[in-house]
Amino acid sequence: MKKIMCFVVAMTLSTMACQREIPIVPLALIEFDPKQSLVLLPSEEFVFKPNQDVAWRVVGQNGGTVAANNQYKAPSKPGVYTVIVKASRNMADSLVVRTVVTPKAEIFKALQKGNHVLSFRHALADVGVDQCGASLVDWWRSCDTKVARQLNPQGNADAKAIGQTLKLIGLPVARVLSSEFCRCFTTAQLMDLGLPVALSKEITFCAYNKEPSRYADTMKIINNQPTDGKVTVIVTHVGFANLPTPAPLNELFQGDAAVFQTKAGGDATYVGILKLSDFIELK
Repeated sequence: MKKIMCFVVAMTLSTMACQREIPIVPLALIEFDPKQSLVLLPSEEFVFKPNQDVAWRVVGQNGGTVAANNQYKAPSKPGVYTVIVKASRNMADSLVVRTVVTPKAEIFKALQKGNHVLSFRHALADVGVDQCGASLVDWWRSCDTKVARQLNPQGNADAKAIGQTLKLIGLPVARVLSSEFCRCFTTAQLMDLGLPVALSKEITFCAYNKEPSRYADTMKIINNQPTDGKVTVIVTHVGFANLPTPAPLNELFQGDAAVFQTKAGGDATYVGILKLSDFIELK
């Protein structure tokens, strides 16, 4: 009996020692970086892979569900939602996952990987009239409503919302190009992407006598963007002459963007259009 008791005590002490030796590692999600939003289609499912046992909490109502097997089901309504994951062994160790639910999830997920161009038409501008042909030097650069069309208050708000969504999604934007028109570079500036806005006469409307080649010149810029894992944002106009078929750049309403995937040694591939509403519903 004494030998049995000694054996039990020894086994207990050995087990406790082993338990003490198991390190408590920081909580992490394998194959997913919480610094980048999780983009999903409405009602899409995604299986998280935590590196240890965890507990989940969905913030707010109708923000989706997380099953016992770490499978998250996105809500059916587009929007931005928050999920918190805590380590079971150390509840103070937690991660916040931002989930972005949108019908355009496939395009946004592709953009997250870089090697794309977003070519925007400037935000809503109905204040003033363009003075094409005016003798005033560089009139198109003026932010005076008596000289050229400018963003209205809604256009200012929309440009800011677009930038907020691009940052929320976590796009690796490396370059921002704009027409020389005030309404275009103001749109780019209000996006606030943390980069200087480079002005280009090649994509500037109604100036430099370049209208016959402006569509081709714009596509040349898009086709020549580097395949460096980054995203280029362009802000320009519609109303092109000499249109090819199809001509997605001429189909944009104010605040919309045409999406292209860049290719090394070849022309960019047209992906689709993100409408202003696709950005606004996620701000």
